[in-house]
Amino acid sequence: MKRVLMASLLGLCSAGAAAVEPVYDYASIGYSQADIDNSDGFQPSGVKIFASKALTDHIFLNGSFSRLSDDVDAFDLDFDEASLGVGYRYGLTSSTDVYGTLSYEYVKLTAKIGSRSESIDDNGYGLTAGVRTMLTRSFELRGAVKFIDVDEGSDTGVSVAADYFFTDQFALGAEASIGDGVNTYGVNLRYNFF
Repeated sequence: MKRVLMASLLGLCSAGAAAVEPVYDYASIGYSQADIDNSDGFQPSGVKIFASKALTDHIFLNGSFSRLSDDVDAFDLDFDEASLGVGYRYGLTSSTDVYGTLSYEYVKLTAKIGSRSESIDDNGYGLTAGVRTMLTRSFELRGAVKFIDVDEGSDTGVSVAADYFFTDQFALGAEASIGDGVNTYGVNLRYNFF
């Protein structure tokens, strides 16, 4: 499944003939929901923020934070994820880039009942390989494979995302990530800063 998604995305990239390259100076805020296998109805949702900053023509930084929450029985559960990474991009064409990132990853799960709370957290690293393409001046498509390794285990997932720019700086986007045991879906508002 993951190979089919990436092959389809690469095929679309070669068909795009837009003369606009992907932008690496942007921030977004959005709403996400997770679907977790074997979780007895635990489907947390909440806010996700993301930012990227180009340092050179090829090197960039990116970071994200999300807090997803849900109530299960008498428990209020919060799931926090944070990532901070450095990446390298290479332009395949004037409108398509391939990139890779190495990131620090942090996860935390907090359970609250009444005034009591317990939490567990973990950290590790992530490796991402992806492709970004501007299909037109107003439409960007992204796809990536990400491997995360934290102390308690590892996860490999595939993500696809699309942004529609209604101005040069503002876009509405949607994304989906399919992992080993967790799938997430979201929508966002993106701002390109120049």
